[in-house]
Amino acid sequence: MKTTNVLIALLILFSTTVYGQESVKPFYFSFRMGPNISWLKSNSDNVHSDGAILGFSWGALCDVPIQDNLYGVSGFNIHFAGGKTSYLGTYNSNPANFKETYTIKYLELPVMLKIRTREVDKLSFYGQMGLGTAFRLNARVDRTIIPTAPSQSSIGVLSENINSDNITAFIRESLLIGVGAEYSLRDNLKVFGGLNFNNGFTDIIKKSPYNTSDPKMISNILEFNVGIYF
Repeated sequence: MKTTNVLIALLILFSTTVYGQESVKPFYFSFRMGPNISWLKSNSDNVHSDGAILGFSWGALCDVPIQDNLYGVSGFNIHFAGGKTSYLGTYNSNPANFKETYTIKYLELPVMLKIRTREVDKLSFYGQMGLGTAFRLNARVDRTIIPTAPSQSSIGVLSENINSDNITAFIRESLLIGVGAEYSLRDNLKVFGGLNFNNGFTDIIKKSPYNTSDPKMISNILEFNVGIYF
């Protein structure tokens, strides 16, 4: 009986030094999915951002406890992203306006730190930050060419939808920032929702065959995601 009391006391002491019951587990898994909005940003006055596109993201992540409320996070994400650009270029040695919509599929490997608040009435909040390295799986560009020279006016508007792997970068690096809330359904099972900002900082588009300039094009993704955490 005395031994049992000692064990109970040790368990109580241990439970007060960890973050609730969750930190007993060595790691936690989550599956997430949701829509995103992505756009391209140029550092050149010759190439302009021409709007955002709607896409989709999903992934599976693993949280490893570091301290009571601090976790290391990694796993993988799949992003369907891209953006729109416009610029003045040349087509058949004549000036023309170009409008391009890029759609790119990425496999991203994130490394992040997550901070979670203590749970109150089954609800907790979190914030996370880290870096993401993404690899292009495939890419396409929907291009509209509008000749501007009088001699080309009879040609009319031209359009093409082609593979753009040869003019898009294979690797994309980004800063990852996210916030969200989690709700406990039962022990070690939660649902969550959050907002993530994926801020690229490497050039993702190489020089276009129709554009004499070579601007740096940055890809940004804003995504809303929901998922399950266990």
